[in-house]
Formats: sequence, structure tokens, C-alpha cells
Amino acid sequence: MAKAIGISHANTKASTTAYDPTCGSGSLLLKVAAEAGRRITLEGQEKDVTTAGLARMNMILHDFPTANILHGNTLSDPKFKDGERLRTYDYVVANPPFSDKTWSTGLTLGESGKGDPFQRFSWACRRESRAITLTCCTSSAR
Repeated sequence: MAKAIGISHANTKASTTAYDPTCGSGSLLLKVAAEAGRRITLEGQEKDVTTAGLARMNMILHDFPTANILHGNTLSDPKFKDGERLRTYDYVVANPPFSDKTWSTGLTLGESGKGDPFQRFSWACRRESRAITLTCCTSSAR
């Protein structure tokens, strides 16, 4: 994943930022930092409190003590914000939490696509027979 996003020493600088909204133990963030080949800002959020603690410990053990790992459900309670807006990053990586059957707990978009105060999802929902079709619209990114 770190190689796929194209991060390298040549295209990073001290102010480069990387974020993982489902960071688990933090290993993917550490891979991104290794591919960058220099000190960059690492931030991550993890739903499980024990795993978030493990990620913080992992950052310290791998010489990234300033990495900011916070506990909480990224979808229903995002922690990384600038004022009332979600923070943007140079690189975002994630291993989606497919094994977590309750990953969407706390997020209620409804059929109209509303209910996301941060407008992370620009979804257009409509019913076609018995299926709901979701179309993702583009959003601005840094």
C-alpha cells in the first residue's frame, strides 16, 4: 500500500503528513514512513482502545514518538479536525475494517445520504427495485 500511493524520499519534506483512519497497530503508517525515508507527520485513529494503545507503543518503539494516535470511531466521531472541518493530509492509507461486523456503528446516513455532519460522503442514493444504488461524487482533496 505504501508503495502504491507513490510516497518516496523524492516527493516528501518535513511538512508531509500521512493519516490512517483505521490504523490498528500502526504498521501501515510505519510502512508509509519507511517509504518516505524521512521524518513525516503520522496520525491515526483506531476504534479499539487496546489496539490504539498498542499503536502508540508501536510508534515509540519504532522511533516515531511524536506520532499522534487517537482512540475513537473514525466514522461516527472523527478526532482529527481543523475547527469544524476534517483535517486534510498529503497521504491517506487504510486497511478497511472488513472483519469488524459493527464498523458502521454510530453512522446513520439514511437513504437520503444525509446525516454526515462533515460531508465526507457525497452520496446520491436511490432505490431501484429492491436494491439501493450508491454513487460516489468527487470531493475536494489536498
